[in-house]
Amino acid sequence: AYAEENTFAIAEDAVYAGGSAAKRGVQNVGNFAKSASFERKNAENANIAYEIGRKRAENKASTSRRKIRTVTDELSNASNVKPSAERNSGRLKRGISDPKPASVITESSTAGRAIPPAIRVRSVEKTFASGANRTVMSKEKTEAVLKRQYQVKKATDNMRKRAEKASKGFLVAVRRAVTSSKVLVGSLSVAGSIALIAIIVCTFFGSAFYILGDESNPDYIPGEFVGVGNEAIVEVAAQQVGNVGGRPYWSWYGFYDRVEWCACFVSWCAHKCGYIEDGIIPKFAVVGHGMSWFRNRGQWQGRGYHPKPGDIIFFDWDGDGLGNHVGIVESSDDTYVYTIEGNSGDRCRRRTYFISSSMIMGYGIPAYPAPETVEPDEKILKNN
Repeated sequence: AYAEENTFAIAEDAVYAGGSAAKRGVQNVGNFAKSASFERKNAENANIAYEIGRKRAENKASTSRRKIRTVTDELSNASNVKPSAERNSGRLKRGISDPKPASVITESSTAGRAIPPAIRVRSVEKTFASGANRTVMSKEKTEAVLKRQYQVKKATDNMRKRAEKASKGFLVAVRRAVTSSKVLVGSLSVAGSIALIAIIVCTFFGSAFYILGDESNPDYIPGEFVGVGNEAIVEVAAQQVGNVGGRPYWSWYGFYDRVEWCACFVSWCAHKCGYIEDGIIPKFAVVGHGMSWFRNRGQWQGRGYHPKPGDIIFFDWDGDGLGNHVGIVESSDDTYVYTIEGNSGDRCRRRTYFISSSMIMGYGIPAYPAPETVEPDEKILKNN
């Protein structure tokens, strides 16, 4: 029965291992999904940076073209002004007046009247001087504009390089996203394979466990020990039903503050009956220690056993093969086992379980003394 019990426990462990592997697979899925999302955002940012760089480069090139046209127009105007000024200067030196009629050269101050010769000569000189000055200034400005054009071209090249770099970053991000997707699929496959292998291996060893017995458990000694039961410890436990908090039991054991006191309660009841001093029941505050004590002595029965009053019942709530709770058997029948337990909801109370419940890990069978039998007195028999 104990081998069968452990077979079920191993199968549950296999399911738990499969669930853990699946959980890790889901966590990996989440991590790779986050990585793929991050890479996608990087790709989007790289694409945006590329578009911004391209637009800036186009704007710089357009501005550069406009400035080049402006410089070309100024140079053309300067080349037209200088010959005209030189021709006018030669005529003045030769004493030739302006061939244009005087009525053509007018100013607002003359109100349409002819400009006097002296004013006309000064106007020509001024035109020549301003034309010469414009020519010199246009050269300086041309050098500045050419220098600016070089700077704009250099900036445009830099923006183009940045755009190309951003485009390469976009392609790298896309490749990473594709790689993350592949790894994601691979992780899911590995997690499923691990879960399947764990279930197969644990099922195999569980079957072997069932056939060969629990020889791998160092605390288990095979035996057919069957107890005789004891009503004294049941009566002591029944008198404690209703206690809340368990202070009498854990303080008797030696604790200064509250602990999980189910084992302390069993030990206290055994102490009241003198069974600890007689070595029939151990003094224990940890459930696992009590289980080991009974198993090492071969005084253990697994789930499915029909316990007797006074047997010690051990529970495993989560199916991990470790004891979580302990109580005292009050009675049992073919369907149910009835118990008295300490620290059941932080109080002493009676509980009922199916005798085949998976929460029952097994029973410690104390070697209680056999019930005393009263021999009839021979004299009394003769007199009767």
